[in-house]
Amino acid sequence: MDEGITLRDEGISESSQAIDHTPKKWRSVNEIMAQCNMCIVEPESFEEADLDESWRNAMKAELEMIEKNNTWKLRNKAKLMAKGYSQKPRIDYNETFAPIARLDTIRTLIALAAQKKWNLYQLNVKSAFLNGVLKEEVYVEQPQGFMKENKEIRVYKLNKALYGLKQAPRAWYDEIDSYFNKAGFKKSPSEATLYVKTSEGAGILIVSLYVDDIVYTGSCPKLLEEFKNDMMQHYEMTDLGPLYHFLGMVCKEDDSEAANESEYRQIVGSLLYLTATRPDIMFASLLLARFMHNPIRKHMGTAKRVLRYIQGTLDFGIEFIKGKTTTLIGYCDSDWAGSEDD
Repeated sequence: MDEGITLRDEGISESSQAIDHTPKKWRSVNEIMAQCNMCIVEPESFEEADLDESWRNAMKAELEMIEKNNTWKLRNKAKLMAKGYSQKPRIDYNETFAPIARLDTIRTLIALAAQKKWNLYQLNVKSAFLNGVLKEEVYVEQPQGFMKENKEIRVYKLNKALYGLKQAPRAWYDEIDSYFNKAGFKKSPSEATLYVKTSEGAGILIVSLYVDDIVYTGSCPKLLEEFKNDMMQHYEMTDLGPLYHFLGMVCKEDDSEAANESEYRQIVGSLLYLTATRPDIMFASLLLARFMHNPIRKHMGTAKRVLRYIQGTLDFGIEFIKGKTTTLIGYCDSDWAGSEDD
């Protein structure tokens, strides 16, 4: 009886050892939610946001940006014009218009750049509305949870706009329009967010504004670089590099340019060597091997995609099991006319 129990226990132990339950990688809940594109509900109050460290850090970062931008000054004031959604109609309350680029303008700009073989670039203004200078007096209460010690009864007098103010969009547009005028740009008479700058012997620079996103192109790389550097000196900017995704439109460069032939050969040679134990990449590797001479960027991109596939399937391979019955299976496909490459 004891022997049978021992054998059964050994059998259970052997079967459990055959399966490796060790997790290969630990992931946080936030990382999983981000990969699943799950919607995260925003907190409805300060008390609720204060419970989350990430929201506390976001609030601190926003206030640091406001202080750095000299947006407000602490003052004694009994009369308040508080939060934007509770503002009462007064001076400039209805003047909230801020023009944005039309889709027709963006499409025309992209078409022109493609026809002229110009590069398109994109900049993003950090906290754009904080740069708008107010023309009227506006006071706001100190933010909950961030009140100055021993100065709780004081309020902030705004020098510049805040998100939520009715005047914020207009103030930002007036600010950026003033900058473009001083920088020598001419505004299009039919499109309020399109600016053009020309320089004798240097070429042309075209800029389109969509709230806090700036798309620009031109014929002279020097003008483009000078514009980017000047913008980053005047405002807190994020250089997004070449334009890729904008207003639902995806911009891709031509893949017909030549790729690094030496690097391409090394990648494909390694893939061919790996097919000894990875027959699942056999077809892709042999297809890539046909373009060893004068590969283009499209071929290089495909080769790197195979490398990414291998990175995600490192545990794939051929398993030879001792004593297992072998069945030979063959395939035949003579439809050569159906393949453009064959």
